[in-house]
Amino acid sequence: MKIPQYSTEFPIGIPIPSGAFGSCTHNPGTYPIPLIHSDWDLIFIDEGHADFTLKNHRPLYVPKDHFLLLPPFVTVWFQSPKSLLRLWFCHFTFVQIPNGVFPSVRSDCMENEIKVMIPLIFSKKDAPNVWLAYRNLLYSTHVRSKGPKWKITSAILRLVTELAAFAMQRTNNKRIMKSTDLTVGLDHRLEELCRKIIDQPGYPWISEELAKSVCLSKGHLDRIFLSALGISLKQYVFQARFKLALRLLANVAERHKSIKEISAMCGFSSQELFARNFKKLSGITPSEYRIKPQMLTAKNKSIIGPQF
Repeated sequence: MKIPQYSTEFPIGIPIPSGAFGSCTHNPGTYPIPLIHSDWDLIFIDEGHADFTLKNHRPLYVPKDHFLLLPPFVTVWFQSPKSLLRLWFCHFTFVQIPNGVFPSVRSDCMENEIKVMIPLIFSKKDAPNVWLAYRNLLYSTHVRSKGPKWKITSAILRLVTELAAFAMQRTNNKRIMKSTDLTVGLDHRLEELCRKIIDQPGYPWISEELAKSVCLSKGHLDRIFLSALGISLKQYVFQARFKLALRLLANVAERHKSIKEISAMCGFSSQELFARNFKKLSGITPSEYRIKPQMLTAKNKSIIGPQF
């Protein structure tokens, strides 16, 4: 089967563990499972093959000895395997680089001046160093025996560093797959709106004005948006604002801003509304997340879904 050639932009920032890694086995007959996380998820197929489906019904086929890299907040459905499936998984996230650090450290934090792309699906032969780092993480005696946390952090940092090197090499050698983000294939009007919202999530978007900007009625826009992406336009805007809030709260350079200021920057009408929705969605308060971003994944590994 031909493997879809999707790519995504590799993030800039300091990689940190999200508290979830390991392996699991799925038997035939498993009900389809929606997967959506607030962090990055690197999956490796150790036995069998996995079939995933994006919200707009595009398939993701991942054979044995291949990786699947899932960006944050991307919903895929894991389909029932036809034979025994064993996979590994590792979650990690990125925090923004604080101001005032040494140039060499900024380089280590993977601050790139050019856009670096990485394929969502690639084999261990494509990225042997990624494979070795992943294997060492999962099979390390320190990790398996629940050794010191710094050793686990170090192993995941090595893995993400190898991912970044793999992405950079492909970009520098101009051998990257055709760049295809997860909005490609949409109606060009929807793609235009998605770009607007992602670029300015805190703007006070009005559905009627967005519909008018692409010559559609609000009702028609809502229908085709829901059909293509699986969520409503309102939910998409909320998603973008929530992601902006996560970035701002985790950014050391924004610590001088109050929760009220951040809620306004993200387009929420009041701090109370922001805090209530944040807690309802993530299980923790904005203040708790600001102190310890890792709590988000630890408390709720699927905080964003069709139901907000």
